[in-house]
Amino acid sequence: MSKYRSLFLIDDDEDDQLLFRDALKQIDAGLAFFSADNGIEALKLLEPPQIFPDIIFLDLNMPVMNGFEFLVEFRKFDHLQHIPIVIFTTSSNPDHVLQTHALGARAFITKPSSFPNLRNKLASVLNMNLTAWDEKFLSSDYLL
Repeated sequence: MSKYRSLFLIDDDEDDQLLFRDALKQIDAGLAFFSADNGIEALKLLEPPQIFPDIIFLDLNMPVMNGFEFLVEFRKFDHLQHIPIVIFTTSSNPDHVLQTHALGARAFITKPSSFPNLRNKLASVLNMNLTAWDEKFLSSDYLL
């Protein structure tokens, strides 16, 4: 059972959203799942709050408002800072890893190429304590 009860995926790829949801159901069928197709749509759901996620998974490459832009805007809402953000993207660019950490993300996952790997990575993240952002960057703790 996950330590988180509700998850919010921000990703413009509908297939990735479906795979993510299916993996979550296998991990814990009781998890509430919300999704948005881009950063603007996500912010509209978060402020004023229409959903109350315990953790956010964020793609970087999206139209309208990408993940980097979302992180910048998200930081403006003090009352949301307790929600950990996990980057969930096809990118493995080291600069993206460093930039997202500097913007407050708590972990970075390059999207796995197989469903079992996706399920395993999500299960690992959902059992991690991501509530505290650590300035001392250790890539082994951040890059999953």
